[in-house]
Amino acid sequence: MKGKIAILSTVAAVVAVTTSIAFATVPSGNIIRAEGTENFDRDALIQSTFRWSPESVTVPTGSFIQLENKVGDPHTISIVERTQRPNSVAEVFACRICNTIFAHLDGNNHYDPGGDGGLNQPLDTWVVNPFGVQKVKVTAPAGTTLFYICAIHPWMQGIINVTS
Repeated sequence: MKGKIAILSTVAAVVAVTTSIAFATVPSGNIIRAEGTENFDRDALIQSTFRWSPESVTVPTGSFIQLENKVGDPHTISIVERTQRPNSVAEVFACRICNTIFAHLDGNNHYDPGGDGGLNQPLDTWVVNPFGVQKVKVTAPAGTTLFYICAIHPWMQGIINVTS
């Protein structure tokens, strides 16, 4: 009986923690939205105005950011080194870091190489489904600047400035 109570208590604690994270209130300044449109004309044009808005946010370490996908395409928030961000059309279409990110995701909805459950180092990646919302903890120490891209649409780039 004691064993069952211990198991139930553990399950209840996990559910409580998971629920509190899922419903954690996120300040409006910690919300990043994927916005924009796409256009395609066969043999003439491909155009995308997908972007992160705002492009830059400042958040305290340990807080959550909320990623809101306002479009019908999936996106990722993927931490990269400053020098890994594509800076031209050629670099967008030959995005090496994007291929690395996809290899690590391999069908999963996130990749967290440090295992800390948050954003703090290159390759940390979370998928945001079409019209979905994802909350992710910022675990980088104060004073860190995190550069991120969408590995699917690597022209979508932004910065998270981490404060204390």
